[in-house]
Amino acid sequence: MHQRDARVLTQLGVQDILFRHIVMMLRPEVFLSRTDLPRATASAALVAQLCDYMRANLNAGLTLTDLEAFSGLSARSLQLAFKKQLGCTPMQWLTEQKLHVIRAKLANAEPCESVTSLAGAYFPNQGDFARYYHRLFGELPSQTLGRKRH
Repeated sequence: MHQRDARVLTQLGVQDILFRHIVMMLRPEVFLSRTDLPRATASAALVAQLCDYMRANLNAGLTLTDLEAFSGLSARSLQLAFKKQLGCTPMQWLTEQKLHVIRAKLANAEPCESVTSLAGAYFPNQGDFARYYHRLFGELPSQTLGRKRH
């Protein structure tokens, strides 16, 4: 039912952590480590591979569970690798990438486009989106869009 769409979980009121625990009980093989890359040398390459995967799926609603399944690493291992390589967690990095894409779309928006129409595919909760956007760019999304229209 999740089908790589976190919005389904949000609509059902299921938090990602609960979903991950259910999956761990029902399908533990999803969380087993990959054996094709040695852990010690895979960190930088794996983080780069994950970044590429996340960029290609920005509006797919990826969760930490999806990243665990893709990488074969635990959530904690992913967080440590990202902190070491990029100074943030995987989900923080993903959020920032989404925000940069939306900012570019707002800066080049057509008159018929709105903040909601541009950001809705990336952030199901518009309040969270506006807060993250303001924190990163120091202005509201509507201010970025307003500059384009004046």
